[in-house]
Amino acid sequence: MLGKNILEVFPAFRNDPSYQEFRRALKGETVHIPASFTPGQQHYFETYLIPVRDEDGTVNAVLWMVHDLTREGRLQLERQYALEMLQEEHRRLSEAQAIGHIGSFEWNRGMDEVSWSDELYCIMGMEPQSRTILASETDNWLHPEDQQAVLALKMQSFEQPGFYHIDHRITRPGDGKVIYVAHRFESMADESGQVVRVHGTLQDITPQVEVRQKIEASENLLRSAERVAQSGSYEVELATMTFQFSEGMYRLFGEVPYSFEPSLDFIDFRSHPDDIAPIKAILEKAASDRQPYYYTRRIYRKDGELRTLEAHGQVETDSQGNAVRFIGLVQDITEKQLAAQNLKQQAEFLKSITDAVPDMIGVVDLPAQKVQFLNRDLFAANGLNPDALEQRAWEELEQYVHPDDRERLGQYKRQLISLEKNAVAMIDFRCLSGNQTLWLRNRTKVFRYSQEGQPTHLLTIFQDVSSTYAAQETLSQLNASLQQKNRELETKNEEITSYAFITSHDLKEPIRKIHTFTDMLRLRDGDRLSETGLDLLNRMSASVQRLDYLIGDLLSLSRIHAEDAHFEEVCLSEVLDNVKGELEAEIQASGAKILAGDLPVIRAIKIQVFYLFKNLLSNAMKFQEPGNQPAVHISAQFVGSNVPKEKGGSGDFVKVSISDNGIGFDPKYSDLVFRIFQRLHNKEAFGGTGMGLAICRKVMENHRGFIEVKSQPGKGTSFCCYFPV
Repeated sequence: MLGKNILEVFPAFRNDPSYQEFRRALKGETVHIPASFTPGQQHYFETYLIPVRDEDGTVNAVLWMVHDLTREGRLQLERQYALEMLQEEHRRLSEAQAIGHIGSFEWNRGMDEVSWSDELYCIMGMEPQSRTILASETDNWLHPEDQQAVLALKMQSFEQPGFYHIDHRITRPGDGKVIYVAHRFESMADESGQVVRVHGTLQDITPQVEVRQKIEASENLLRSAERVAQSGSYEVELATMTFQFSEGMYRLFGEVPYSFEPSLDFIDFRSHPDDIAPIKAILEKAASDRQPYYYTRRIYRKDGELRTLEAHGQVETDSQGNAVRFIGLVQDITEKQLAAQNLKQQAEFLKSITDAVPDMIGVVDLPAQKVQFLNRDLFAANGLNPDALEQRAWEELEQYVHPDDRERLGQYKRQLISLEKNAVAMIDFRCLSGNQTLWLRNRTKVFRYSQEGQPTHLLTIFQDVSSTYAAQETLSQLNASLQQKNRELETKNEEITSYAFITSHDLKEPIRKIHTFTDMLRLRDGDRLSETGLDLLNRMSASVQRLDYLIGDLLSLSRIHAEDAHFEEVCLSEVLDNVKGELEAEIQASGAKILAGDLPVIRAIKIQVFYLFKNLLSNAMKFQEPGNQPAVHISAQFVGSNVPKEKGGSGDFVKVSISDNGIGFDPKYSDLVFRIFQRLHNKEAFGGTGMGLAICRKVMENHRGFIEVKSQPGKGTSFCCYFPV
């Protein structure tokens, strides 16, 4: 082949792409044809075409050098394939992480930088590879409530290489949102046993946790609802007769939830014997008809208590329509049954009451404007036909009302629909009953309202008050007669009072003359009288003195009766000063000490308060042990309404107290001392008429107040006068 044209040796070379490269070489250009590493080839060659020149530089040959690169080509293809497979694996891993919300990380313990996958950036709310993550900052993203547990596990992994897992919360650095993550990692140690590398994954499990929380909340709500409603649920697989109870179902039987596997034998054992067969028939029929079912069952709880359960259930079928399962809801209706029984008994009791009470009772349906209920016997007993009244329109009943009362009763009925809650309306009217007219008293209240708050039913009670009106008529006549008698009595009292005043006043003159004559007789003829005569004269003088005191007290008492009750502002200190002036001789003679605090100004009858103070001070000085110096204390205080109701009634009071250090008396005589002419002591030892305290009591009655006394023998006496404010 030497010396021949290449195209002669290789005719097909003209069409080979390399032919043109040869032509370039023949023109003096060195040509390199690299190997093409294309999958599927058997051999790979690298070619160099080098022009060979003669002495004058003319290309007269081409040096064709071929290198066999088959081995290198195959290695390069294998590396390329491995790289492509690795890239594909990385892509699939990234897709899997994105789908499963799983991000991966890797950390060499000697460095602060942590390597994160793209998905971990996304889980943390950040753009993939947007910034460098440092190990020192990741602890700050742990939820405060979970931080201690996570850090403790992290420290444990540094001490004991191995696999670790914990679910916890993280506050995402990207947006501050709190998420739940499943944190799985492995700590790896070097030859010395020191942890040098940690790698692992974080999976966003927030949706799963939220679903679990919702399920738990729903289950808790169901358990709470079952507990509150005293209910439970169950399922029965008919093919195997296996039972499943809810927590509430266990509780209905008084058992600890899930402490045993329920069965038909258990249910029959706890059921009342009389209920087993009827319920079995109900369930067999329900399974046959594929229809919902209902029954009540009496069961014995674990503690032996008998309870009544109400069950509502349905039958579930397979694709062929065969009954395969019972699902039921059970509720304890023991209290409900008892309430129904009690309600029935109460209704019967109420009917007995309405039939027994001497009143006519009815219920009016306002929307229907009809009488809905009557205690029939009592209406009939009062001469009213219950058949004519019951279920009649309300307006039709006006024919039984006296014509003069119809308009007034119509206004009353129109006002009933606007009654306030719990308010009771009342009216008296005349009712026509046969040939007689009855006075009826009606009391009505709204006892039932609609959901909108509008009254729907009235409870109305009719009472026959005919006898009351007849009694009122009789009472009116008696009152008129009594008023006439009172006027006559007042006239008589005025005449008696006037007579007592005039008589007492007229008696004063002869008394004074007797005083004068006895004094003259003692002065002129006293030395000529015998001891007996002188004693009789002294006794006569003392009797006249007592008669004078008695007439004086009678005059005071008559003035208290006769005087008009002229109330005015009275200064008690001023009245006390006037009384002390009136009793000046007695005060000096007895050496009495009269001490008074600040006394108020009250509305009173001045002259009567004067009599009151005078009598009480006189008694305080008079009723003393011989040789004892009288001491009288006078004080006043506002006591408000803090007084005995039976004495003071209502209102506020001022209490004026007058206390002494006299002989006192037994408390059992506290009421007796205020009676006229009543004396507790010998009149020879202690003078007086026995009228002073009666006058004091009358004064307090005129002021609509009262007087009290507290005393002990030998410990003095205290009078308390209560004046209304």
